[in-house]
Amino acid sequence: MKLKVDKLKQVAKHHKKILLFLFGIALIGLITGSIFTTILSSSDKTLVKNYIVEFINKIDTHKLNYINSFKNAFVSNLIFIISIWILGISIIGVPINLFIYFAKTFMLGFSISAFVLQYQSKGCLLAFIYIFPHHVINIIIYTILLIFSMNFSKKLFLSIKSKKAISFQNVFKRYTVILVGAILLISLTTIIEIFITPLFLQKILFIIK
Repeated sequence: MKLKVDKLKQVAKHHKKILLFLFGIALIGLITGSIFTTILSSSDKTLVKNYIVEFINKIDTHKLNYINSFKNAFVSNLIFIISIWILGISIIGVPINLFIYFAKTFMLGFSISAFVLQYQSKGCLLAFIYIFPHHVINIIIYTILLIFSMNFSKKLFLSIKSKKAISFQNVFKRYTVILVGAILLISLTTIIEIFITPLFLQKILFIIK
């Protein structure tokens, strides 16, 4: 475990500029997503509130379909991860990856603000439980995968620019290992999101009622 943590530290140190750039994008996405509810029309705000209330009521009354929810969440996360990975193989995929990374953090910020919009101060606690730790871990996974994706695209671009053949066997192998690791971790965080987080939300709902 310590060895894996050390490797992550080395990746972060070696790609410090890219990491800071992605952190900036994630921060902007979270902020813009959080304030987006303030510019919604009254009808749109009502739709958002109704969706949050329906979601919370399903959890509170034990009517959440866990199996379908798990399938939907896992497939959504899987498509997102594989898209980043595939787009990393092409040079033109970098800006698309950055956009969908921004969109992911934007939606997370929007989800947080939706809870606050409906439940005010209590919504902060509900939002925290909703995003921690699985959504936080997911963002870290996406960030690491995106770093390797951008690095792979960079090597490919330099190879084409210099018109020199470069052996990508080791690079591609490591890139594939990162994908497999991301899928395994996403499976774990999805289990937490669907089967564990609702239990904590039920406890909090019981307390704050």
